[in-house]
Amino acid sequence: MEEKNFMLKYHNAAVTTSKDKRVQKYYYFVVKYKTSEGDDKYLAFWSTIMEYSKLNKMKNLKLNDNPTSYQL
Repeated sequence: MEEKNFMLKYHNAAVTTSKDKRVQKYYYFVVKYKTSEGDDKYLAFWSTIMEYSKLNKMKNLKLNDNPTSYQL
């Protein structure tokens, strides 16, 4: 997902945070979680096109199919 689409979905504004407007960020996946206080949070994994292959390998890792709860 392009950065502008991600920002619109999660921050309600289609903006870019890149200092160099020629370099686009791409968001690959989002991990949603709840804090111990019950707040909804997320981790967003993004990269530039040059790092695409590394993130694509991470995205394709086979994780346990059963939803699991982890406490950190």
